[in-house]
Amino acid sequence: MPKMCSVPTQHTGDARRIAALAAILFTTVVWGLSFISTKSLLVGGLAPVQVAFARHVLASAIFLALYAARHGARRAEARRSRRENQNPRPTVPASGAVRVLIGGVLGVTVYFMLENGGLRLTSASTASLITGTAPVINALAVVVLLRSRVTALQWAGIAMSCAGVYAVAQADLVSSLSGKAMLGNVLVFLSACAWVAYTMINKPLLDHYDNLTLNTYQTLAGTLFLVPAALHDGLPVATWGLVVWLNILYLGAICSALSYILYLFALEQLGSTVVTSCLNLVPFFGVLGGAVLLGESLSWMKGLGGLLAIGGVYLVTTQDATTKPRPRSPKGWPHMQDDPTTQQARVCHP
Repeated sequence: MPKMCSVPTQHTGDARRIAALAAILFTTVVWGLSFISTKSLLVGGLAPVQVAFARHVLASAIFLALYAARHGARRAEARRSRRENQNPRPTVPASGAVRVLIGGVLGVTVYFMLENGGLRLTSASTASLITGTAPVINALAVVVLLRSRVTALQWAGIAMSCAGVYAVAQADLVSSLSGKAMLGNVLVFLSACAWVAYTMINKPLLDHYDNLTLNTYQTLAGTLFLVPAALHDGLPVATWGLVVWLNILYLGAICSALSYILYLFALEQLGSTVVTSCLNLVPFFGVLGGAVLLGESLSWMKGLGGLLAIGGVYLVTTQDATTKPRPRSPKGWPHMQDDPTTQQARVCHP
């Protein structure tokens, strides 16, 4: 009889694991193709700030709805159990509010202005490869700023990624007579650096905020700081066709909102090691999408550089994921910014 009772539980666990694998694979493809979607909007005539602002207005609305639903349910539960004071809304000191604001500006305003500006000048495939090395940049920043130790295997991964990015950049320089591609590569690299600064600024905030709250506040803050530049460039939304709106819907609703939920679900069910391994394929889908959907050329030098870059990121992040326990927030939600997968996770998802 006990065996018969345990079968449904086992089947349920297997089903959830399969669902989680499907969720993280879907998220990996979606984030890889976000570079192609953004590039197509830029080629179609939209300015970098117009793409960033339209995407994050939609993302902000969705996050606000999720935030209101989640905390509304918590307040209702507290009232029913007469424990209102034991489940307060997440708050931080005034100094933390400044950190939230800076994080929002870095993670949304600065990051996407640099990335979209770089994407206008370079290829989507190259941008996805350079952005995908953010965990390597983070590892170097931790070594320099925090004096943390890095294993020999991780150093090998860092060296591989640096060599790979150099090869990718050189391939674009050879194919571009104007040199604009190299400027675009530099802007994308700076966006990855801004992302690393964002993750480091956010770490102390996780003692006060769960992930949904932090993402909601910072997405709103970053979007507000995009307003002046968006107004300066103009927002001729009435002239945007169906293709433009579908791409914006894809970036804001699918890449930023739905994939965020799927990522957290997969992280909870599978752990950081499996999720990290899957997210290392984001640049692969970016390169594949650029070649198939945009007709971007893929030289042997760029292909070799891409393999080196992805392999290096794998060495850096996978060993980190297998040697460190996954932190958890006081509310039971995984800490995206502290998890080894995070630097890739929010590269395409603010």
